[in-house]
Amino acid sequence: MVSSVQSEFSSNKGVFMTDFRENFQFPSLNDAMDKELYYLDKNWTSGDYDAMLNLAKSIVESTCKFICYQDNPKNDLNGNLDDLLKSMLKVLNIDVSKNDFYSKLKEIITKIGDVRNHTILSHGHRKQNKSIQKEEARFYSSVCIDFSTYFLKIFSQTKFDRHRIGELIEPENSEYVNLKINGYKVQLRECLGYVNSACIDFYKKIGLESAIQNATAVINAVLPLDADWKNREKREESDIKFKVYSQKYDRDYDVVFEEVNQGWLIYIDNISTEFLDGNVKNFRDFLSIDEKYNFGNSSSNIIKERKELNKLISNKNVTDIRKLSIRLIKDIGKEICNQNNWEKPRGDVKLQVKTVISKFQLIIGRYELLWNVLNKVLEFIMQPKLKLKKSEDYILYAALMDDISIFLINLNTIYKRKKQELSTNVIGGIFNLDDMQDFSNDGDNEFLSTNPVLDIRLALENGYIEKIAFKFKTLSTRYDEFVNDTIRDYLPSQIESVSSSERVKKYHLIQSNKYCKEEYWLSNGMLNVVLKIINC
Repeated sequence: MVSSVQSEFSSNKGVFMTDFRENFQFPSLNDAMDKELYYLDKNWTSGDYDAMLNLAKSIVESTCKFICYQDNPKNDLNGNLDDLLKSMLKVLNIDVSKNDFYSKLKEIITKIGDVRNHTILSHGHRKQNKSIQKEEARFYSSVCIDFSTYFLKIFSQTKFDRHRIGELIEPENSEYVNLKINGYKVQLRECLGYVNSACIDFYKKIGLESAIQNATAVINAVLPLDADWKNREKREESDIKFKVYSQKYDRDYDVVFEEVNQGWLIYIDNISTEFLDGNVKNFRDFLSIDEKYNFGNSSSNIIKERKELNKLISNKNVTDIRKLSIRLIKDIGKEICNQNNWEKPRGDVKLQVKTVISKFQLIIGRYELLWNVLNKVLEFIMQPKLKLKKSEDYILYAALMDDISIFLINLNTIYKRKKQELSTNVIGGIFNLDDMQDFSNDGDNEFLSTNPVLDIRLALENGYIEKIAFKFKTLSTRYDEFVNDTIRDYLPSQIESVSSSERVKKYHLIQSNKYCKEEYWLSNGMLNVVLKIINC
């Protein structure tokens, strides 16, 4: 029986959201993706950031597979990340060679995939000495989930049966929609923009078994297209509770009958799985704009700029949203430099962000890999001929700007906290001349202490000790008690040995998360020892 759907009743179309982030969240459409998001958040809490990134990449891959399978179950779902992205874009009729918006989006995700391939979870990995850190993992995960959220919505807008569970609600931004299907009143309710539940007024004064049989057409009109009420199973040993499976969504749906005076109410719902609870997505920091962007003397202006984005999204003003996004990122960078007494960054927004990020290497695990991703996101934001067509294009653009902004703010917070915890006047630590009265300036960013027995030369970078050169004028052996004691005085208290050979040792400086090399040699009968911060 072909269902008849009439929009005879009003929909409750919500006003424009307080902030675009409120409704731009990853929807619950598929149990596998729910599970990945659940464990991503758990890994965030437990501090397993490599695993968190691995799951973020998996969510993108699962999104591609979900869209391809929904389009046609015969579509090829095999291949690596790049293959899956190409398959999804083909389903959506997107040619990245003719569209900078989508080509740059694809480049961003590809670069994040490259970061994942450098983690300990990658195939054929060698031992990683330096893992990605907390804010890196959050940034990568946020971008992946924004990407997936966007494409799920773009795909859902291509569908026709918008009155079914799991589809994008129509009209969009409605809290609920009242319809008439096969002559019965049906109310659809949404969650994050998708039809999440339905209530059917099946007002016939008949028994339960007759209602179960006679309601087949209207129930099937609300369930996902491939789900069939005839294939139902009883749930919880109950006569009124059933579940129906959809292969396309790979999940069960609840159907519950309730007898009322007029006949029956039939409730159809996404089943809440064990992977959906109140703690999921904590890593996203769903705080208010005022809370997230309040971090310094310029906060009021930065918060004002961030709130202005909502108006520009609503008005679909491409030129102004680009200008405001770039200005906002620049203003955040300037405020960070001001708070840390750094020189004001110069150049375009990409150069300014790189200048700021380079000063945060103390708390960044894989700087070069991070910059590769940031560079692509900034190129996306800076597009000189930016073309945003759909409302979702504007929201995704603002979301990626938001991801970078929050990333910079959170890095600054952690950096200042870490700076207070760091040891002073040791390799990798902060240099404090007040406590080093034997040292005097000896050139740009170099300080020297000299006496008849020992010369010590310190080389600084951004106020941190990057290199210490010792010259023991009366000794020629490394393993002398005085040499050991002197070197130990310039090493932090928390270190671990990474490797050791006859003349070279490598240490992990735990507190600063840096790596240090110790090397020694003889010159003119005098022992020379160097401690130097290295990339590992």
